[in-house]
Amino acid sequence: MESKPLRLKRQTANAQRKEEEYLATAEVLVNTDIPFLDHPFSYGIPASLRDLIRRGSLVQVPFKETFLPGIVKEVTERKGINRPIIKVISSLPLSEMEMNFLEIVSNKYGASFFDMFRFFVPGFFSLEKFPDRRYLLGESQMPTLDLYGLYPTMVSKISEYYRLCQGNLLVIFPTAKSLRRFIEYAGVSQWPNVIIFDSLINVSNRRATVNKIRSSEKSIIIGLRGASFLNIGNIDSMIVVDEIDSAHAERRTPYWHTREIALMRMKIEGLKLVFLSSVPSPEIFLEIQQKLMSAASSETRYFNRKRISTIEDDWVRLMRSAQRHGPLLIVTAQPGNFQASFCSRCGGRPQCQCGGFISPNKSPGYSCKLCYLALGELVCTHCASKRFQHLFKGGDQLASEIGKQFPHSRIVQVHGEKEAVEEIADGDIVISTYGVAPIPSRGYSGVVLLDGQFLSNLPYLDSELMLRYQWFSHLSLLSSTGFGYLSLPSSHRIVQAILAKDPLKYLDQLLQEREESQMPPYSKIINITGKRAQLVDLRQRLEQSFNQQIQIYDHDSSIILKIPVRLEGELVDTLAAFQKYLYSREKESYRFRIGSQQI
Repeated sequence: MESKPLRLKRQTANAQRKEEEYLATAEVLVNTDIPFLDHPFSYGIPASLRDLIRRGSLVQVPFKETFLPGIVKEVTERKGINRPIIKVISSLPLSEMEMNFLEIVSNKYGASFFDMFRFFVPGFFSLEKFPDRRYLLGESQMPTLDLYGLYPTMVSKISEYYRLCQGNLLVIFPTAKSLRRFIEYAGVSQWPNVIIFDSLINVSNRRATVNKIRSSEKSIIIGLRGASFLNIGNIDSMIVVDEIDSAHAERRTPYWHTREIALMRMKIEGLKLVFLSSVPSPEIFLEIQQKLMSAASSETRYFNRKRISTIEDDWVRLMRSAQRHGPLLIVTAQPGNFQASFCSRCGGRPQCQCGGFISPNKSPGYSCKLCYLALGELVCTHCASKRFQHLFKGGDQLASEIGKQFPHSRIVQVHGEKEAVEEIADGDIVISTYGVAPIPSRGYSGVVLLDGQFLSNLPYLDSELMLRYQWFSHLSLLSSTGFGYLSLPSSHRIVQAILAKDPLKYLDQLLQEREESQMPPYSKIINITGKRAQLVDLRQRLEQSFNQQIQIYDHDSSIILKIPVRLEGELVDTLAAFQKYLYSREKESYRFRIGSQQI
């Protein structure tokens, strides 16, 4: 016997799906999860909902045989026969500023509106009501680069920015470890009006935290890259810490970057934007050179230059003399074994004529990371030498050797999967991989930075730049009298920048090299992965559309594009349009990522 309530429910649902004539129409972006259906659909607005619906309203609509959430893109007084909007999900619609922001960001990355909206507010559709928000729209300002030399300086600068802030301050850290280190070292729990928004918050607490953030008037909000989308229109100032760190790049499609999101927010909202870094990225340094960004005039404290030693010195001897003054830190590349090559004569990295860097294959031989050119042997492009040194380094054997030389010291190993569980005490020796070292309250009496030649010669475009960032960052953990050891010769330009206590030194030279080879930031790199048949078809279309204005490098399951910056928008539109075409034909599509992290 059929149940009456179920029959009535089915009848109600069918009635809601029927097309009728309505006096007003809404164009609704529907969360279909189907890439080629990201255009708005027309729905009728029932008279009972007319006063509740406007651009930005969150609604529920019938779609095929189900009901889906959507966002109203436009409302017109146009009569039409359409299916109706079922209900309004939230009493508070997205503001015009929030809608504009999401539209601009989705267009930049060739993504659908909902691809970006899922980063915007976690669990948005589960929230029934938000408190009223005020908007601090001001004039568009110029962003600022502020450098820090010692870790306590970075902490004090964030504290000072918060003190001067007129409203909410949003601080974005690159990794969960860097955020937790800051919270512990700075004693953030004692600061007034602090809100932590990171990946450790569960779903229910995250929704409560979002509500708290959106209703706050003067708080410091601390989070990771996902927090970049919080509180559109209700942020007075925003600080991005160490924007050069690769962790600021989103790992999932559409692969946005915190730096770019922050710059777009500044232009749309008029908020104050500060990039607080030990070393800036080439993109930020180019903005400084082009006078599109200002450099902060505030002074910063650095390590003692006279206490910096290089590869020519004995770092074990330096450790023995410094051990009684505090804990020691040794930083190595990885806990396992890794390989890199450099020229025995001039120390240069193996580089291809296309500008990419060469790495060893699993089978005998070498290949370029950019154009995939296969090589049987290495020839230095700087001095024509064929003699190369190949490096293998790991942290586990190092811990064993140090334990034998310092038998009375506690050896603490720290890496990505293993954290220090006890407080670091004077006399301890910490052996850490890069980026995860704990911070003692009084700093380290010595920091030994190993594997410099290995890391500076990795076959990636940014390997030297990342080493500069890592070394300046780890030297910031020194006490005022601590020593630093650099595993590169004193003539190396990273060492020269450190000895000069100037993280910007030689960056102009690096930019010149990038400009000559037309590498980022003077070009954009786009990595496209997919089935070979789709990639061949895509290459033909790109060659026809852009007529040799772009460079295309082929590989079995991917192609890499090197394009002028001015063509980025047009090319992203082309890639997104062809994606939708393939989906609409029920063919397997491809993914594309803008960025040079793996080149």
